[in-house]
Amino acid sequence: MIKAVTRAASAELRQSDLFGRLGGEEFAVLLPDADDFAAMEVAEKLRHALLGIQFPGSHPPITVSASFGVAALDPGSDDIDSLLVKADEALYEAKATGRNRSQLWRGTTTSTTRQVTRRRVLKAGQLVFNDRKSTIDCTVRSLWETGADVDVSTSYDIPDEVLLMIKSGGFQWRAKVATRRPASLELEFV
Repeated sequence: MIKAVTRAASAELRQSDLFGRLGGEEFAVLLPDADDFAAMEVAEKLRHALLGIQFPGSHPPITVSASFGVAALDPGSDDIDSLLVKADEALYEAKATGRNRSQLWRGTTTSTTRQVTRRRVLKAGQLVFNDRKSTIDCTVRSLWETGADVDVSTSYDIPDEVLLMIKSGGFQWRAKVATRRPASLELEFV
């Protein structure tokens, strides 16, 4: 399925566009010299192309749908990590308002207005809570001096205070949930 998505998306993009897989079922597209309007047009074109993917012989027929978060680079304040955070926020809004749609990032939020040096790490982590009786595996997407972004299967049962552990490096931080999304958390270290 990932190969079919890659082929369909690549066929719709310009040679100057960059298309890549971030992990799992998440992809990113960088569109040089595209404004918000052009980027939304490309997202809609990609969304319709993915809807058209067919898998012969599948019963029932397998279909592909996609939600897109679209954000524009602010050269004065954005780096690639903050641009991805903006797109991620727009993506979660697209998913929360019906899925299989494109959503333009609408403005500032706590996670994108704070000036921090984020490092993309993509490490396996664990959230520990309930007096160390409960754990949930997570993927640490980025770290900075005062916090982290983590992906989880669902954020609904996670309390507001946790211990974030990265066992491979022997690191752990006490943290509060600053931003909660359906499948990710922004943590503030305490």
